[in-house]
Amino acid sequence: MSYISRLFIDKLLSITDIVNIISSKISIFRIGNYYKSFCPFHEEKNPSFIINKHKQYFYCFGCKSYGNVISFLMKINNYNFIDAIKELCNINNISIENYNFNCNINYDKKRELYFKLTLNFNKIYIKSLFFNLNINYIKKFFISRNIDYKSIHNFSIGFSWNILVNKFIYNLNKKYKKFLFKLGFLIKDKNGNFLDRLYNRIVFPIYDLKGNIIAFGGRCLFNNKFFCKYINSSNNIYFTKSKCLFNLFNIIKNNNKLDKILVVEGYIDVIMLSKYGINYSVALLGSNISKYQIDILYFYTNKIIFCFDGDKSDYSFIKNIIYLLISYVNENKMFFFIFLPIGEDPDSLIRKEGKILFENRINNALSIFDVIFKVFSVNNLYTYTEQIHFISSLMPIIYKINCPIIKNYFRLKISNKIGILNDKFLEKYLLLKTNKKNKKVKITIIRCLISLLLKYPYLSYNVNLYDKLFINKNIIPGLLLFLDIVNLCINNKNITIYEILYKYKNSNIKIYLIKLFLWNYFPKKINCNLIFNDALIKLKLFIIKNILKKLLINNNNLYELSLNQKIKIWNLIKLKKLNF
Repeated sequence: MSYISRLFIDKLLSITDIVNIISSKISIFRIGNYYKSFCPFHEEKNPSFIINKHKQYFYCFGCKSYGNVISFLMKINNYNFIDAIKELCNINNISIENYNFNCNINYDKKRELYFKLTLNFNKIYIKSLFFNLNINYIKKFFISRNIDYKSIHNFSIGFSWNILVNKFIYNLNKKYKKFLFKLGFLIKDKNGNFLDRLYNRIVFPIYDLKGNIIAFGGRCLFNNKFFCKYINSSNNIYFTKSKCLFNLFNIIKNNNKLDKILVVEGYIDVIMLSKYGINYSVALLGSNISKYQIDILYFYTNKIIFCFDGDKSDYSFIKNIIYLLISYVNENKMFFFIFLPIGEDPDSLIRKEGKILFENRINNALSIFDVIFKVFSVNNLYTYTEQIHFISSLMPIIYKINCPIIKNYFRLKISNKIGILNDKFLEKYLLLKTNKKNKKVKITIIRCLISLLLKYPYLSYNVNLYDKLFINKNIIPGLLLFLDIVNLCINNKNITIYEILYKYKNSNIKIYLIKLFLWNYFPKKINCNLIFNDALIKLKLFIIKNILKKLLINNNNLYELSLNQKIKIWNLIKLKKLNF
């Protein structure tokens, strides 16, 4: 008898965000590290339903309901277990049929086996390193990085030496080899022999929050263009690179709450900072930070400081990080940035400067708002063009700030910078300057539709993108843009204006969309659905009229039309008489 394996269920839970699922069913709001709401399972006057994003569970202090996202779907939709799994599969675009299989070993035993194997690999790596510390190129590497025996011991650093590691792999049970190969931990050579993915590299163990070794990072001993400097274990059911941070377990195991956490880019940066007494740093397992990693960090601190290498001062790179981080900022939680001199990283700089000078850099780190003004500002803001560009580039950031106090403060700072006394006129100022050459905006059907769509993205569901009339996307100016935004809104259920603007950040369309978003053509109290659908009907009639016009202009003599063209014209004329 087949069943849904525990392995698959845990994988499904690991890629599902309970906050996104619950917020699609009920209204929620954020308070500190938790999300809160009125309980959907009983009547109450005060909200007692909480959601823990970090641990992925919900709990009601009133009716005592609790569970994970599967439990929630079963309870709120009156689903059975299979129905809840199917809905999660649909949300994550996963086919459940592919995972209906029997497991010879249940998930918990497999996980225990994996942790046991990684621990044994780590022991072999450490043993390999001490066997080879006298070899010149390995010894030279540690001396050049100033990594001593204490640091090697504290971080359980090892070395993947072919002879010892291959012997260990050779003696492994055949099932274990296949298990590790399936997880991407081992690779095969041309002859089908199992090999270590990290062979001939310095190896750093990566721990989960419970202290289990879930993966390894490997650092190449030589700077060679044919080899990646750093590689990690492959993503698998037990390890996802974007959900882990190197050294996080070490800094939190004795502290539930930290004053600050310093985020750096490399393993050796963390090791060297620790050696000099800075014991609150973690490293990303790649060049980008994910939302999941931010959530984890904010669970343990309210102050996150990013320290970028000197070669990471590229503004486009910083802008992408700012767009991700800004929604997390509130009165208590803040981001800071340190930009090191070109050619330096934390490892090299702390060895040159020492702890005191490096901590001065940490204490004088720039706030996220200082960085925003540094990154988005132009040389001067004297001309209208420069002011418009400056404000329009900051609009997506303003819309993404969730904290009202921070949002008002930021608006005020922007207003003062360009000389507007009242920040409430910021959007009006942008609209006024954008339309300075043409104060009267011509009203068209497309502009009405786009303006409404930008204000109320849910209206996109009223549009059938597969309508045959929309095949000729260039028949009307702006139709292609309208359909593109509709598609964007349909594929992103909770999309906001700043996310729409972000897609067009590198084009002139962005200012055009801001202008339409701020357009005050519609009265305050309107039936959005009614106006949108009415405009949609008029758009279709206008498309039909243009297609007919084009057909007739291209064929002056009706007798020269082909049968297909005559049928097409007749069908279009019939469509004009229909109510869409």
